[in-house]
Amino acid sequence: MPGFVKKSFLFLPLCFLIAFACGCTLTSGEQYLEAEPDQSSDLYWQVNSLQDLNSFLIIEAAGSYRQIGQSLGNWYHSQGFEPQLLSPEEVQKARALKDFYQEVDPEINHQIEGVYDSFGLDYTNLTHGIPISRSEGMDVILPGLLSPHSCSVVFAGPTISANQQPVFGRNYDFPGDLEGFTLMFTYPEGGYPTAVITTMTPGFTAADGINSEGLVLGFASVVDLGYKPARNETLVSGYFYRYLLEHSASVDQSIDLLQEFPLSFLPSNPPGVITHILIADKSGASAVIEFLPEGIVVSKPDTAYQVLTNNLWVDPEVRSSCERYTRAVKSLEESAAAFDPESMMDLLIKLRGSTQYSVVYDLDNLELLLSVKEDHFLSTHEFSLKAFMQKMENEKGSIPAIGF
Repeated sequence: MPGFVKKSFLFLPLCFLIAFACGCTLTSGEQYLEAEPDQSSDLYWQVNSLQDLNSFLIIEAAGSYRQIGQSLGNWYHSQGFEPQLLSPEEVQKARALKDFYQEVDPEINHQIEGVYDSFGLDYTNLTHGIPISRSEGMDVILPGLLSPHSCSVVFAGPTISANQQPVFGRNYDFPGDLEGFTLMFTYPEGGYPTAVITTMTPGFTAADGINSEGLVLGFASVVDLGYKPARNETLVSGYFYRYLLEHSASVDQSIDLLQEFPLSFLPSNPPGVITHILIADKSGASAVIEFLPEGIVVSKPDTAYQVLTNNLWVDPEVRSSCERYTRAVKSLEESAAAFDPESMMDLLIKLRGSTQYSVVYDLDNLELLLSVKEDHFLSTHEFSLKAFMQKMENEKGSIPAIGF
Protein backbone atom coordinates (compact mmCIF):
# COMPACT_ATOMS: atom_id res chain seq x y z
CA MET A 1 0.00 0.00 0.00
CA PRO A 2 2.46 2.69 -1.10
CA GLY A 3 -0.15 5.41 -0.68
CA PHE A 4 0.00 5.02 3.08
CA VAL A 5 3.68 5.78 3.59
CA LYS A 6 6.17 8.02 1.85
CA LYS A 7 8.99 8.16 4.37
CA SER A 8 10.03 6.91 7.80
CA PHE A 9 9.31 8.71 11.07
CA LEU A 10 11.84 11.27 12.18
CA PHE A 11 10.93 11.40 15.86
CA LEU A 12 10.63 7.86 17.22
CA PRO A 13 13.50 6.62 19.43
CA LEU A 14 16.02 4.53 17.54
CA CYS A 15 15.32 1.50 19.76
CA PHE A 16 11.99 1.05 17.92
CA LEU A 17 11.64 -0.77 14.61
CA ILE A 18 8.83 0.84 12.65
CA ALA A 19 7.06 -1.32 10.10
CA PHE A 20 4.05 -0.29 8.06
CA ALA A 21 1.44 -2.69 6.79
CA CYS A 22 -2.28 -2.81 6.04
CA GLY A 23 -4.27 -5.51 7.82
CA CYS A 24 -1.35 -7.94 7.97
CA THR A 25 1.47 -8.95 10.31
CA LEU A 26 5.20 -9.08 9.72
CA THR A 27 6.47 -12.27 8.12
CA SER A 28 10.18 -12.17 8.88
CA GLY A 29 10.17 -15.53 10.64
CA GLU A 30 10.69 -14.04 14.12
CA GLN A 31 8.49 -15.02 17.06
CA TYR A 32 6.44 -12.19 18.62
CA LEU A 33 4.53 -11.53 21.77
CA GLU A 34 1.44 -10.09 20.15
CA ALA A 35 -0.86 -7.29 21.27
CA GLU A 36 -4.38 -6.74 20.05
CA PRO A 37 -4.36 -4.56 16.90
CA ASP A 38 -6.53 -1.48 16.51
CA GLN A 39 -8.32 -1.81 13.18
CA SER A 40 -10.99 0.85 13.62
CA SER A 41 -12.04 2.70 10.44
CA ASP A 42 -9.11 2.94 8.03
CA LEU A 43 -6.40 2.67 10.68
CA TYR A 44 -4.22 -0.34 11.41
CA TRP A 45 -2.06 -0.23 14.57
CA GLN A 46 -0.29 -3.03 16.40
CA VAL A 47 2.59 -3.21 18.89
CA ASN A 48 4.58 -6.40 19.41
CA SER A 49 7.79 -7.22 21.20
CA LEU A 50 10.39 -9.79 20.21
CA GLN A 51 10.01 -12.81 22.46
CA ASP A 52 12.41 -12.59 25.43
CA LEU A 53 13.45 -9.14 24.18
CA ASN A 54 10.76 -6.87 25.58
CA SER A 55 12.94 -3.79 25.14
CA PHE A 56 12.80 -4.21 21.34
CA LEU A 57 9.42 -3.33 19.93
CA ILE A 58 7.79 -3.91 16.58
CA ILE A 59 5.17 -1.31 15.63
CA GLU A 60 2.95 -1.76 12.61
CA ALA A 61 0.80 1.15 11.44
CA ALA A 62 -1.19 2.14 8.39
CA GLY A 63 -3.64 4.95 7.77
CA SER A 64 -3.44 8.68 7.28
CA TYR A 65 -0.54 10.49 8.86
CA ARG A 66 -2.92 12.12 11.34
CA GLN A 67 -4.47 8.76 12.27
CA ILE A 68 -1.04 7.22 12.80
CA GLY A 69 -0.14 10.23 14.94
CA GLN A 70 -3.27 9.75 17.07
CA SER A 71 -2.35 6.11 17.69
CA LEU A 72 1.21 7.08 18.52
CA GLY A 73 -0.13 9.64 20.98
CA ASN A 74 -2.29 7.03 22.69
CA TRP A 75 0.73 4.74 22.91
CA TYR A 76 2.98 7.51 24.30
CA HIS A 77 0.33 8.14 26.93
CA SER A 78 0.29 4.43 27.85
CA GLN A 79 4.08 4.62 28.32
CA GLY A 80 3.71 7.41 30.89
CA PHE A 81 4.65 10.39 28.72
CA GLU A 82 2.66 13.50 29.54
CA PRO A 83 2.62 16.99 27.97
CA GLN A 84 4.76 19.67 29.56
CA LEU A 85 4.42 23.44 29.43
CA LEU A 86 6.94 25.15 27.17
CA SER A 87 8.76 28.34 28.11
CA PRO A 88 8.22 31.38 25.85
CA GLU A 89 11.59 30.76 24.21
CA GLU A 90 10.74 27.08 23.61
CA VAL A 91 7.36 28.07 22.14
CA GLN A 92 9.20 30.31 19.68
CA LYS A 93 11.54 27.48 18.69
CA ALA A 94 8.64 25.01 18.41
CA ARG A 95 6.67 27.30 16.11
CA ALA A 96 9.74 27.84 13.94
CA LEU A 97 10.15 24.05 13.65
CA LYS A 98 6.49 23.68 12.71
CA ASP A 99 6.89 26.26 9.93
CA PHE A 100 10.02 24.47 8.72
CA TYR A 101 8.24 21.10 8.58
CA GLN A 102 5.40 22.68 6.63
CA GLU A 103 7.92 23.86 4.09
CA VAL A 104 9.88 20.63 3.62
CA ASP A 105 7.49 17.83 4.64
CA PRO A 106 3.89 18.77 5.58
CA GLU A 107 3.05 15.16 6.46
CA ILE A 108 5.22 15.44 9.56
CA ASN A 109 2.97 18.22 10.81
CA HIS A 110 -0.10 16.06 10.12
CA GLN A 111 1.37 13.23 12.16
CA ILE A 112 2.40 15.51 15.04
CA GLU A 113 -1.07 17.08 14.95
CA GLY A 114 -2.51 13.60 15.45
CA VAL A 115 -0.33 13.11 18.53
CA TYR A 116 -1.56 16.43 19.91
CA ASP A 117 -5.15 15.37 19.15
CA SER A 118 -4.75 12.30 21.33
CA PHE A 119 -3.72 14.48 24.29
CA GLY A 120 -6.53 16.99 23.68
CA LEU A 121 -4.04 19.73 22.80
CA ASP A 122 -4.08 22.39 20.09
CA TYR A 123 -1.13 22.06 17.72
CA THR A 124 -1.83 25.57 16.39
CA ASN A 125 -0.76 27.52 19.48
CA LEU A 126 1.96 25.10 20.68
CA THR A 127 1.89 26.05 24.36
CA HIS A 128 2.89 22.50 25.33
CA GLY A 129 5.41 19.95 24.15
CA ILE A 130 4.97 16.19 24.30
CA PRO A 131 7.92 14.04 25.44
CA ILE A 132 8.32 10.94 23.27
CA SER A 133 11.73 9.67 24.37
CA ARG A 134 13.72 9.75 27.59
CA SER A 135 16.95 8.04 26.66
CA GLU A 136 20.61 8.99 26.57
CA GLY A 137 20.16 11.71 29.16
CA MET A 138 17.85 13.77 26.97
CA ASP A 139 14.14 14.28 26.52
CA VAL A 140 12.98 14.42 22.90
CA ILE A 141 9.91 16.64 22.92
CA LEU A 142 7.49 17.11 20.03
CA PRO A 143 7.60 19.03 17.80
CA GLY A 144 11.36 18.36 17.90
CA LEU A 145 12.94 20.07 20.90
CA LEU A 146 15.73 18.54 22.96
CA SER A 147 15.68 18.92 26.73
CA PRO A 148 18.45 17.59 29.00
CA HIS A 149 17.60 15.67 32.14
CA SER A 150 20.93 15.21 33.79
CA CYS A 151 20.58 16.01 37.52
CA SER A 152 18.29 16.47 40.51
CA VAL A 153 19.33 18.76 43.37
CA VAL A 154 17.31 18.91 46.61
CA PHE A 155 17.62 21.01 49.79
CA ALA A 156 15.70 20.46 53.04
CA GLY A 157 16.06 23.41 55.42
CA PRO A 158 16.20 23.29 59.25
CA THR A 159 12.44 23.54 59.84
CA ILE A 160 11.69 20.32 57.95
CA SER A 161 14.83 18.42 58.99
CA ALA A 162 15.45 16.16 61.95
CA ASN A 163 17.05 18.09 64.87
CA GLN A 164 16.83 21.21 62.66
CA GLN A 165 19.95 20.07 60.80
CA PRO A 166 19.59 20.89 57.08
CA VAL A 167 20.52 18.35 54.40
CA PHE A 168 21.30 18.69 50.71
CA GLY A 169 21.12 15.91 48.13
CA ARG A 170 22.17 15.55 44.54
CA ASN A 171 21.91 12.94 41.75
CA TYR A 172 24.47 13.38 39.00
CA ASP A 173 22.87 11.89 35.89
CA PHE A 174 24.57 11.25 32.57
CA PRO A 175 24.02 8.61 29.88
CA GLY A 176 26.36 5.66 29.60
CA ASP A 177 29.34 4.99 31.83
CA LEU A 178 31.54 7.82 33.00
CA GLU A 179 34.99 7.56 34.51
CA GLY A 180 37.14 10.07 36.31
CA PHE A 181 34.94 11.17 39.22
CA THR A 182 36.95 12.51 42.12
CA LEU A 183 35.95 13.37 45.68
CA MET A 184 38.58 15.89 46.75
CA PHE A 185 39.17 17.32 50.22
CA THR A 186 41.15 20.57 50.29
CA TYR A 187 42.41 22.75 53.13
CA PRO A 188 43.90 25.75 51.29
CA GLU A 189 45.70 28.70 52.80
CA GLY A 190 43.52 31.76 52.30
CA GLY A 191 40.34 29.79 51.57
CA TYR A 192 37.71 27.69 53.31
CA PRO A 193 38.30 23.93 53.53
CA THR A 194 36.08 22.07 51.06
CA ALA A 195 34.94 18.63 49.97
CA VAL A 196 33.91 18.64 46.30
CA ILE A 197 33.10 16.09 43.64
CA THR A 198 34.57 16.77 40.22
CA THR A 199 33.87 15.16 36.87
CA MET A 200 36.97 16.58 35.24
CA THR A 201 40.19 18.40 36.19
CA PRO A 202 40.39 17.45 39.89
CA GLY A 203 41.51 20.39 41.98
CA PHE A 204 40.03 23.03 39.71
CA THR A 205 36.31 22.39 39.29
CA ALA A 206 33.25 21.34 41.29
CA ALA A 207 30.04 19.59 40.23
CA ASP A 208 28.83 19.84 43.83
CA GLY A 209 30.40 20.25 47.24
CA ILE A 210 30.41 21.69 50.75
CA ASN A 211 32.74 23.97 52.71
CA SER A 212 33.68 24.31 56.38
CA GLU A 213 31.00 26.98 56.95
CA GLY A 214 28.14 24.70 55.90
CA LEU A 215 27.71 26.26 52.45
CA VAL A 216 26.78 23.74 49.76
CA LEU A 217 25.98 23.84 46.05
CA GLY A 218 25.09 21.63 43.11
CA PHE A 219 24.33 22.27 39.45
CA ALA A 220 21.93 20.83 36.89
CA SER A 221 21.89 21.13 33.11
CA VAL A 222 19.41 23.44 31.41
CA VAL A 223 18.85 24.65 27.87
CA ASP A 224 20.86 27.78 27.01
CA LEU A 225 18.40 30.52 26.10
CA GLY A 226 21.13 32.93 25.00
CA TYR A 227 23.22 33.90 28.03
CA LYS A 228 26.11 36.22 27.14
CA PRO A 229 28.90 36.99 29.64
CA ALA A 230 29.57 40.64 30.33
CA ARG A 231 33.25 40.37 29.30
CA ASN A 232 35.39 38.33 26.92
CA GLU A 233 37.72 37.28 29.77
CA THR A 234 35.73 34.93 31.98
CA LEU A 235 35.96 32.19 34.59
CA VAL A 236 34.63 28.83 33.38
CA SER A 237 31.55 27.77 35.36
CA GLY A 238 32.93 24.58 36.94
CA TYR A 239 35.99 26.41 38.22
CA PHE A 240 33.91 29.28 39.54
CA TYR A 241 31.59 26.94 41.46
CA ARG A 242 34.63 25.68 43.34
CA TYR A 243 35.78 29.26 43.89
CA LEU A 244 32.42 30.07 45.49
CA LEU A 245 32.90 27.30 48.05
CA GLU A 246 36.43 28.37 48.89
CA HIS A 247 35.55 32.06 49.32
CA SER A 248 31.94 32.27 50.53
CA ALA A 249 30.51 31.55 53.98
CA SER A 250 26.85 32.10 53.11
CA VAL A 251 24.34 32.24 50.27
CA ASP A 252 24.43 36.05 50.27
CA GLN A 253 28.22 36.14 49.99
CA SER A 254 28.02 33.69 47.07
CA ILE A 255 25.55 35.94 45.27
CA ASP A 256 27.83 38.95 45.78
CA LEU A 257 30.75 37.02 44.23
CA LEU A 258 28.60 35.91 41.31
CA GLN A 259 27.79 39.52 40.52
CA GLU A 260 31.47 40.45 40.72
CA PHE A 261 33.08 37.93 38.34
CA PRO A 262 32.20 37.29 34.66
CA LEU A 263 31.26 33.66 34.06
CA SER A 264 31.18 31.51 30.90
CA PHE A 265 30.38 27.92 29.91
CA LEU A 266 32.42 25.43 27.92
CA PRO A 267 30.92 24.06 24.67
CA SER A 268 28.51 21.30 25.62
CA ASN A 269 27.51 17.91 24.27
CA PRO A 270 24.74 18.07 23.25
CA PRO A 271 25.17 21.71 22.16
CA GLY A 272 23.00 24.47 23.55
CA VAL A 273 23.17 23.28 27.17
CA ILE A 274 24.54 25.20 30.16
CA THR A 275 23.96 24.85 33.91
CA HIS A 276 22.04 26.53 36.69
CA ILE A 277 22.89 26.07 40.36
CA LEU A 278 21.25 25.68 43.75
CA ILE A 279 23.16 27.17 46.69
CA ALA A 280 22.20 26.69 50.34
CA ASP A 281 23.72 27.23 53.79
CA LYS A 282 23.16 25.86 57.27
CA SER A 283 20.98 28.83 58.29
CA GLY A 284 18.34 27.54 55.88
CA ALA A 285 18.92 30.19 53.22
CA SER A 286 18.95 29.03 49.61
CA ALA A 287 18.99 30.52 46.12
CA VAL A 288 18.78 29.38 42.53
CA ILE A 289 21.18 31.06 40.12
CA GLU A 290 20.37 31.06 36.39
CA PHE A 291 22.13 32.50 33.38
CA LEU A 292 19.65 34.08 30.99
CA PRO A 293 19.80 36.51 28.06
CA GLU A 294 19.26 39.40 30.48
CA GLY A 295 22.19 38.26 32.64
CA ILE A 296 22.56 36.44 35.96
CA VAL A 297 19.16 35.95 37.62
CA VAL A 298 18.92 35.11 41.35
CA SER A 299 15.73 33.53 42.74
CA LYS A 300 15.31 33.22 46.51
CA PRO A 301 12.43 30.91 47.46
CA ASP A 302 10.17 31.53 50.43
CA THR A 303 9.83 27.81 51.22
CA ALA A 304 11.69 25.65 53.73
CA TYR A 305 12.95 23.48 50.89
CA GLN A 306 14.26 23.82 47.37
CA VAL A 307 14.44 21.58 44.30
CA LEU A 308 16.36 22.09 41.07
CA THR A 309 16.07 19.85 38.02
CA ASN A 310 16.51 20.66 34.33
CA ASN A 311 13.65 23.05 33.71
CA LEU A 312 14.03 26.81 33.92
CA TRP A 313 13.41 27.57 37.60
CA VAL A 314 12.51 31.25 37.28
CA ASP A 315 9.26 30.31 35.49
CA PRO A 316 6.98 28.57 38.06
CA GLU A 317 4.88 26.75 35.47
CA VAL A 318 7.89 25.50 33.53
CA ARG A 319 9.76 24.20 36.60
CA SER A 320 6.62 22.49 37.91
CA SER A 321 6.12 20.66 34.60
CA CYS A 322 9.13 18.44 35.43
CA GLU A 323 7.90 15.19 36.97
CA ARG A 324 11.03 14.78 39.12
CA TYR A 325 10.54 18.28 40.48
CA THR A 326 6.93 17.68 41.53
CA ARG A 327 7.79 14.27 43.03
CA ALA A 328 10.58 15.78 45.15
CA VAL A 329 8.45 18.72 46.27
CA LYS A 330 5.66 16.36 47.34
CA SER A 331 8.09 14.36 49.49
CA LEU A 332 9.52 17.50 51.07
CA GLU A 333 6.10 18.93 51.87
CA GLU A 334 5.08 15.66 53.53
CA SER A 335 8.30 15.27 55.52
CA ALA A 336 6.81 16.31 58.91
CA ALA A 337 10.12 17.88 60.03
CA ALA A 338 11.91 14.53 59.81
CA PHE A 339 14.34 14.83 56.90
CA ASP A 340 17.79 13.46 57.68
CA PRO A 341 20.67 12.21 55.49
CA GLU A 342 19.18 8.72 55.18
CA SER A 343 15.73 9.94 54.15
CA MET A 344 17.32 12.36 51.68
CA MET A 345 19.18 9.42 50.11
CA ASP A 346 15.88 7.54 49.95
CA LEU A 347 14.39 10.47 48.03
CA LEU A 348 17.34 10.55 45.62
CA ILE A 349 16.80 6.84 44.93
CA LYS A 350 13.25 7.65 43.80
CA LEU A 351 14.56 10.38 41.47
CA ARG A 352 17.29 8.32 39.79
CA GLY A 353 17.50 8.00 36.03
CA SER A 354 20.85 7.64 34.26
CA THR A 355 22.48 8.38 37.61
CA GLN A 356 26.25 8.10 38.02
CA TYR A 357 26.31 8.95 41.73
CA SER A 358 24.05 10.15 44.53
CA VAL A 359 25.47 12.29 47.32
CA VAL A 360 23.95 13.76 50.49
CA TYR A 361 25.56 16.59 52.47
CA ASP A 362 24.89 17.20 56.18
CA LEU A 363 25.39 20.96 56.50
CA ASP A 364 25.77 21.02 60.30
CA ASN A 365 28.00 18.02 60.82
CA LEU A 366 29.89 18.49 57.53
CA GLU A 367 29.42 14.84 56.56
CA LEU A 368 28.74 13.14 53.22
CA LEU A 369 26.90 10.00 52.17
CA LEU A 370 27.92 8.76 48.71
CA SER A 371 26.47 5.98 46.57
CA VAL A 372 27.82 5.20 43.09
CA LYS A 373 26.71 3.40 39.95
CA GLU A 374 29.94 1.41 39.66
CA ASP A 375 28.86 -0.96 42.46
CA HIS A 376 25.19 -0.74 41.42
CA PHE A 377 24.44 1.59 44.37
CA LEU A 378 24.72 -1.38 46.74
CA SER A 379 26.90 0.49 49.24
CA THR A 380 26.69 3.86 50.94
CA HIS A 381 30.07 5.40 51.74
CA GLU A 382 30.50 7.90 54.57
CA PHE A 383 32.99 10.79 54.59
CA SER A 384 33.62 13.71 56.93
CA LEU A 385 34.96 17.13 55.99
CA LYS A 386 35.18 17.90 59.71
CA ALA A 387 37.41 14.86 60.32
CA PHE A 388 39.63 15.87 57.41
CA MET A 389 39.98 19.39 58.81
CA GLN A 390 40.89 18.03 62.24
CA LYS A 391 43.46 15.71 60.70
CA MET A 392 45.08 18.58 58.79
CA GLU A 393 45.15 20.80 61.87
CA ASN A 394 46.77 18.04 63.92
CA GLU A 395 49.41 17.51 61.25
CA LYS A 396 50.14 21.13 60.39
CA GLY A 397 53.64 21.01 61.81
CA SER A 398 54.49 17.66 60.27
CA ILE A 399 53.31 18.03 56.67
CA PRO A 400 56.47 18.07 54.53
CA ALA A 401 57.11 20.93 52.10
CA ILE A 402 56.83 20.05 48.43
CA GLY A 403 59.69 21.21 46.23
CA PHE A 404 59.93 21.42 42.44
